[in-house]
Amino acid sequence: MLPQGLCLLKQDYSRVGTEQNKQPVKSTRRLMNYTGKSKIITVNRNRCIGCGYCLSMEHNFWVISPYDGKITTKEFINTKEQTLKVTVPIEVLDIVTDSCGNCPSHVFKLL
Repeated sequence: MLPQGLCLLKQDYSRVGTEQNKQPVKSTRRLMNYTGKSKIITVNRNRCIGCGYCLSMEHNFWVISPYDGKITTKEFINTKEQTLKVTVPIEVLDIVTDSCGNCPSHVFKLL
């Protein structure tokens, strides 16, 4: 039995188009980080539309810039640069990468 909120991809695909598929399935994509080191995420702020989907999952890491309404982090809050290289600590890596997957504009790229 899998923990609540997780499911196998085979089960996800088998439910498509059936009566059981009335609620969206939560993402089960997890970044397997076997090195135990932090990762770098490139943030292309030119693509950001300011919708805040990334904030909905991880509001302690991402913030909306008060200058232009686009996504940034607390360490880059005063920058005007449009491409950021953000180091994500291992402790919050899973939740931050999940929040990046919510972005409809594909602003984030994991390096």
